[in-house]
Amino acid sequence: MLLVATVGLGQTVDYDKIVLPENVEASQIEEKLVQLAWKNYPQKKIAEIEAGRAQNQVNKASWDWLNRITVSGNLNEFTINPEDNLRAQYYPRYNFNLSIPLGMFVDQANNSRISRANLEIELEQLKQLKLHIRTEVLSRYEDFKRTGEILKEKNKQKLELERRLYVAQNPTAKPNSKVVTDNTAVIDRLNDQIVVIKQEIITWTSSNRTAKLRLEEFIGVKYEEAIIQ
Repeated sequence: MLLVATVGLGQTVDYDKIVLPENVEASQIEEKLVQLAWKNYPQKKIAEIEAGRAQNQVNKASWDWLNRITVSGNLNEFTINPEDNLRAQYYPRYNFNLSIPLGMFVDQANNSRISRANLEIELEQLKQLKLHIRTEVLSRYEDFKRTGEILKEKNKQKLELERRLYVAQNPTAKPNSKVVTDNTAVIDRLNDQIVVIKQEIITWTSSNRTAKLRLEEFIGVKYEEAIIQ
């Protein structure tokens, strides 16, 4: 058992399976919906921009040391035209200075580490967003399916009640007075049940529409368009 637990803890997440790459055609509707959400959800694009900005900071930090180095020189009439000035022999022909701050090497290493850490954070947040989008899409799709199945079942129950009501209202045999009394009670009960089931259908129709809208919020297109793409 300890070995199994160790192997389980050592497993890593394959994020290409959490969200299939765009060039891979999803075979299941669930995976296609997750793909669409990852492609269209605005928060994903924001996260990619943030990661790109962090990458630019890493590139900038790699060359930032050049901004710390100062090079200066001195040119005057003695160095430009030494033949015309006897005093030029007392001055250096060229005068250049190179200034390198001693703390530059420490700062450069720290800045590089910080920029790389920020990039890693942004990339991990992209992975976290993949997990979040997959969970949300699949949960909302399950809610949409569940409410749809309940609505379908309620409509079947309504049809069955209406069939039984029709039979009760149209007996094949000529009823006697006792049967008529019994049929009246059955008809009243069926009518009451039909009223209740119709109200339930209204409620579940609303729930199913809401679930569909919540799913479409993530996938970015109509559900009908998603399933035919």
